[in-house]
Amino acid sequence: MVLDTMASLNTPLDFSKIANLCKHNNPNLKDEFLREILDILSEDHYIERKEDSGENVYDFRWGIVKRWWKETRL
Repeated sequence: MVLDTMASLNTPLDFSKIANLCKHNNPNLKDEFLREILDILSEDHYIERKEDSGENVYDFRWGIVKRWWKETRL
């Protein structure tokens, strides 16, 4: 759900925006669980956390993976 959400948008997202969008699909999603998911996806090199205008944002590490995910999953 997290990767689907991130692939559907063209801009990096901060944690609160990811949480908000994911909670539309699963209202029972807990913030701590989502943080764990983001950490795992970062460790597996799917996504990376960057600083953008003083904020920490998340996006796919590689654009080609994001395009592939979007084309095959959405």
